[in-house]
Amino acid sequence: MTNTIAGLMEVTIPQNTGVGLISAKDGGIQMFDGWVDGQHHVAGWGDTPEAIADVLKVAGFSLEADDDTLEIAIGEVNVSSSMHFASEYGFENNDDALKLWHAGLDYLMAHNTIVLRGSGDITIIAKE
Repeated sequence: MTNTIAGLMEVTIPQNTGVGLISAKDGGIQMFDGWVDGQHHVAGWGDTPEAIADVLKVAGFSLEADDDTLEIAIGEVNVSSSMHFASEYGFENNDDALKLWHAGLDYLMAHNTIVLRGSGDITIIAKE
């Protein structure tokens, strides 16, 4: 969405739909949460489980209209091929990016509130 403010500035506001795509980049995980000007919008990047959890805590997970559980949301994050060829993107081994992603998810579920976004609705799952 583009807004003109007093005719002086054009501001592009991303439509945040929660993290729905991840890729390996520079030894970390880049997370995307929507579209801006026809491009994926970067929600954030992390190279530790804690950093990944911090991005996910703010951006949330993408949900389809008929999804209603965290397990479905996590399972439906799209994975770039770079995640399977991680040694070409700053990781020591090809499976290290997926290991880091799963470590980030484990950290998130153990320590944080989880946000699910979809169809204009936001669902908050708080750790008790």
